[in-house]
Amino acid sequence: MSSFASPDSVSNPATAGSGSMAVFAGSGDPEGLNGDGNREIMVVSDTGLLEQLTVSSGCSNSSPVSGVNAAWVFFESDCDHTGANSDGSFEIVRVSTVPSSPVIEQLTSGSDCSSLSPSVDGQGNGVVFESDCDLDSSTPGRNRDASVEVFFHDPVASSIVQLSDDLGSGACTSLHPSIDYWGGAVVFDSDCDLAGSNPDNAVEIFSSDVAGNVVQLTVGPDEFCVSEHPVPSRNASTVAFE
Repeated sequence: MSSFASPDSVSNPATAGSGSMAVFAGSGDPEGLNGDGNREIMVVSDTGLLEQLTVSSGCSNSSPVSGVNAAWVFFESDCDHTGANSDGSFEIVRVSTVPSSPVIEQLTSGSDCSSLSPSVDGQGNGVVFESDCDLDSSTPGRNRDASVEVFFHDPVASSIVQLSDDLGSGACTSLHPSIDYWGGAVVFDSDCDLAGSNPDNAVEIFSSDVAGNVVQLTVGPDEFCVSEHPVPSRNASTVAFE
């Protein structure tokens, strides 16, 4: 890390590869590829080998996450890495960790909206995220009210499933999704009444399978009580939250 000029040049660190690697967003120039100091996605091994995975300018790459196999790093970006983001929306993107020739794929495609906060399962396949875009592959227009919802990108079908739905009110949000190791359960916080048991619209913890079957996990005493930032255990049998 001595290559970086200041502590501000590193953000969003996360472990990868069973702890043998770390991914992060950085504005340093470890390989002579980032002379403009743009915030890029980088990976460092436990032996100290540092590699820059993205190359862009005048845009932002952040919130990288990766699975145990560390084959892909998922992140949010308003850059046009693939030619499919000319409007500069924040999209969910993934980049392979092959330093010599990294492959970049854009997983979402919104317009004048943002897809943020990716969380990937332990296999490094399925990814969940929050978005105000209309992305559901099977039901176009489902999020036409541009409310912030939780989505799942299915790596097998190459499709996107909307997991939460405020039913058109647009007055509530579902945030901070996190998927379990096996990729079957997603937890998140929301002030929406997604399961019929949150009429006061308090911020509660919810869970969903990857098909969008939502269950409310917490019930606070009133609407002023807040439960947020959930993290599931390996098999989602327990959930920690604030």
